[in-house]
Amino acid sequence: MEEEKVEEVLTTKERVEKVKKETEKLINMDQVKELIKNNVKEFEHGGIKYRTKKPNFEQKYTVNNEQSKKYIEMLKDTAYALESDLIKIYKDRGIDIEGLDTRFQNIQKEKEEIDKKLGKALEDKLPESDCEILAEEIKKLQAEQQTVMMEKSVLLNDSLESKLNVYSYTYLAYLITEKNISEDPEKPNWIKPWKNYDEFIKEDESLVNVLVWFTMFVARDEIKSF
Repeated sequence: MEEEKVEEVLTTKERVEKVKKETEKLINMDQVKELIKNNVKEFEHGGIKYRTKKPNFEQKYTVNNEQSKKYIEMLKDTAYALESDLIKIYKDRGIDIEGLDTRFQNIQKEKEEIDKKLGKALEDKLPESDCEILAEEIKKLQAEQQTVMMEKSVLLNDSLESKLNVYSYTYLAYLITEKNISEDPEKPNWIKPWKNYDEFIKEDESLVNVLVWFTMFVARDEIKSF
């Protein structure tokens, strides 16, 4: 008799840790800094060089139209729960989503106070060891903020807004990604890799994940919120 498979059930904390580890595999902070500075990212995958870059007006217009159409489509489908509905359901089960926002804001205030202390310490030319202690405190608070944000994201992952956000950035990744078909490193020839969005989402999952992740940084604030 074939052994019955037991579905893995993860606690919220375990799911947050899993998301953090998967995120770290995709990209490191040096890449994030480079992306934010240059608004373009080139990388190689499967022997092919790809790049994502800040969207132009036409691309932003297109993705916002697609997002609006998808939003109306999802609103008509009762299978999708709004974020506000999920927050109420969690509250009835003793999970305070709004409390996570308060925690984040409190950590931010604490971090800003230490930022001021660090600035004053540097201005007064205090010993490097004193400055390092303050800098470490700031890093710990930043890590705590990241955990709070991820916990909220994991809890609301099944909301309509979250699904819409993923769709929007995935569609934008399809629009702004190009691949180089030239063998001459001095004369690159960048073209669109896919004929349409359906072809894009059938692409290798690891490539799509990386492209969407890069797009979230290179096109930050380009997607409207509902």
